[in-house]
Amino acid sequence: MDPTNPTSEDAVYADWTKIRLLAPAAVGAAVAALAVVAAAVVLGGGDDETTTAPPTTLGSGETVVAADLEPEEQAALVLDEFVRAIETSTLATQAYAFTDPATASAEYERLVAELGAFSIDVAPGTVTLVDAANASAPVSVVWTLDDGTVFTTEGEADLVLLGTSWLVDWEPAILELSLDPGDVLVRQRVVPPRAPILGRDGVPLVDNRPTVEVAVIPREAGEIAPLSEALGPLVWRDPAAIRELIAPSPSDARVVVATLREEDIPPVEAQLRALPGVVLQPSSFPLAPSNRFARALLGRSAAVTAEIIDEHPELFQAGDIAGRSGLQREYNARLAGQPGFEIRVRRRFPTSPTPAASSTTTTTVATTTETAAGAASTDPGRDTGVITEAAAPGDPDVIYADGPFPGTALQLTLDVRVQQAAEEALTRTDRTSALVAIQPSTGHVLAIANGPGDAVNNFAINGQYPPGSVFKIVTAYAALERGFGPRDPVDCPLFLEVDGRQFTNAEGEVLGTVPLRRAFVLSCNTAFINLASFLDPSDFTSTAARMGIGAGYELGTAAYSGSVPTPGSAVDKAATSFGQGRILVSPLSAAVLAATAASGTYRPPSLVIEPDHTPPQGQPLDPAAVANLQDFMRAVVTNGTGNAVNGVAGGPVSGKTGTAEFGDAVPPEAHAWFIGYQNDLAFAVFVEGGEFGGATAAPIAGDFLNRLAG
Repeated sequence: MDPTNPTSEDAVYADWTKIRLLAPAAVGAAVAALAVVAAAVVLGGGDDETTTAPPTTLGSGETVVAADLEPEEQAALVLDEFVRAIETSTLATQAYAFTDPATASAEYERLVAELGAFSIDVAPGTVTLVDAANASAPVSVVWTLDDGTVFTTEGEADLVLLGTSWLVDWEPAILELSLDPGDVLVRQRVVPPRAPILGRDGVPLVDNRPTVEVAVIPREAGEIAPLSEALGPLVWRDPAAIRELIAPSPSDARVVVATLREEDIPPVEAQLRALPGVVLQPSSFPLAPSNRFARALLGRSAAVTAEIIDEHPELFQAGDIAGRSGLQREYNARLAGQPGFEIRVRRRFPTSPTPAASSTTTTTVATTTETAAGAASTDPGRDTGVITEAAAPGDPDVIYADGPFPGTALQLTLDVRVQQAAEEALTRTDRTSALVAIQPSTGHVLAIANGPGDAVNNFAINGQYPPGSVFKIVTAYAALERGFGPRDPVDCPLFLEVDGRQFTNAEGEVLGTVPLRRAFVLSCNTAFINLASFLDPSDFTSTAARMGIGAGYELGTAAYSGSVPTPGSAVDKAATSFGQGRILVSPLSAAVLAATAASGTYRPPSLVIEPDHTPPQGQPLDPAAVANLQDFMRAVVTNGTGNAVNGVAGGPVSGKTGTAEFGDAVPPEAHAWFIGYQNDLAFAVFVEGGEFGGATAAPIAGDFLNRLAG
């Protein structure tokens, strides 16, 4: 028998590994006895000649005879040689106690294959004898990964005296104590949950909310076509799209066809579970309180696109969830956080799933589906190397963790109740529409609503529309500030001709000569053309800017503050006086105008609030002119074109209607506006092509205020 090759055919024990595992005490005793006999031969000699061990060089450079060394020192020399073999990837050149060299080398390569490129530095500790034939030593292993990450594991090496030779007992635990035969070290990317978007008072607007994945296992589904026809209406998906997802998938795949909000499941759960091959899996997803809620502003998260990966290659990989639109995309880097990674043990014989392991997917096909919630669900497939959340503290399968590093919440000024009331009020029209609400005392934007339904275009802050008669607030204030009194007369004829251009009043209105206050309350265009003769052309631009139109905003996202070019001709000046010509505003800037009139101070609007946010300094207007303007706007509601909001819940309302002509049709089409304020709430309502502000926009404003007071 060759004691250094226990797997040879003539070995007394055909499989030392099995014997070692089954009866370690017996093996140790046998090896010890064998060692005593072998030592006698080596030290005392045989019948024919004296045998001596070969010389060995110690770390000090001293050459000695191996027999002169203590057993621990002999074992340490063998362990040092083994360590060099690990560091140089030459394990196949070593002899082992119970494993042939090729097997040991293959097991090591399989153990580390999924770590990627790395270097390794192994430092054995002091060898200690367990008994005459067994020794052990701690082993410290320093790993340096390809990205420069360095971490350390602690293992233990066992050595066995077979005959005259100490041999390493190859085990994965040499590198890390928790490793068992067949285990594998894997490097897995760990993605932190997306940080939330918060509203006023820290209320979550977008957060990881409970959802349910509706999936299909093809082999259990039978005929795909009838299944898709039955499934489509239940998950609000086109049956053809479902078929396209399922058809190319492996039969044992788990194909996610939709992700529904948890609250949407009960009405259809029984029908879904009755369908063959359909499975429901609880999950979570970054969602707003409802599909409609501030959709155009907040946007949606979904499976990351190649374009977004190009924008943030350090953050995203295929299969990740990222913001695809709105603030969720604009602030992707902030909300996503920084992915990390774990060096994890993938057990050959797992005892129970770990929290992180259970969060990885187990399907065999990658699918991306638009969900009923407006988001997307991605099933990246088996062994993706991605964990969607960090392991629980103390997870024994995690050898090393670097991150992940959570994202930072985005704090907005939006008020959930005000936003919902605005969106519900816009259901009164099926036209493109918007409602923006602002708190005059702070400039905080409380609602940004777009219609109809769950509109995805943010007209509320980026739309560019002529303001029509709501701009008379600017013209009237400019005149009041210049000394024109509320009782001073202005002429309101049926029409005026300016340099060959005829201007008229809505619905043939003729008031004659009336006080400025009455001309404002009844919104006479020709009266304001006459009033403009008291103003310099630059007064329109400068006064509008001091009231917030064209002032430029730092909202935390792109927003249009409006444009009021200085009139260059008499015709241009006449049109500008009542909000036509080249003037453009957004519903946001119209709401800022209302907030400025309400408080008498222009405060730049704010939406995204940083922790160190300092409210910008307000810019007060002339108090006397503001008092008269506020009286005018209150009278619009009590005695003028805005009486649709007179008597609504919540207190007195002040405002101004607007009918803004656009296009080349005869007669021209018109947008409808109503802007105003109630207590510490200012607002602007816009309806595209809604014609008269008093008839279309003002009732929406009244509905909005009633809902808030209810």
